[in-house]
Amino acid sequence: MHKVSHKLQSCAEVTAAVFLIGIIFCVLVQVVCRDILKVTSTWTQEIAVYCFMWLTMVGAPLMVRRGEHFVIPLFIDKVKYKRVFLCMIDLMVLAVGAVFLLYGVRFVQSGLGKTSVAAHLPFIFVYIAYPIGGALTVFFAFEMLLEHLGVIPPAEVARDTEGGLD
Repeated sequence: MHKVSHKLQSCAEVTAAVFLIGIIFCVLVQVVCRDILKVTSTWTQEIAVYCFMWLTMVGAPLMVRRGEHFVIPLFIDKVKYKRVFLCMIDLMVLAVGAVFLLYGVRFVQSGLGKTSVAAHLPFIFVYIAYPIGGALTVFFAFEMLLEHLGVIPPAEVARDTEGGLD
């Protein structure tokens, strides 16, 4: 399971980097067009928003994989049954991922045949981020759950060992 997870993580990291570069490029083009060339560029803002959406939907599962998703260390450190608490967190994250996956598929179906106004980009390329992000979240949360249950050994991943954000 860790081999598949590592490959998914690598793909997600590359995808996130591409969309981050896309945001930077679009914002740079927009500033140059507006402030230097004195022309309006509507597509850059739209594409930057879509890149940000993709970055979020691919980046959030990466934080789950690394154990850096939002957790309040105060509760983790004080709880008597830490392992049970971590498993409950994993189940909640898994449930949220499942919602994004299931409703994301419906969202993709609603966007079939539609295109964005400024960039004329088919919405399927925009909306597909939701089920992909949901699927990655479900997979990585399930892996974390199995680790916390002791079913599989911990992965060789740079993780936040404190159980929360610094």
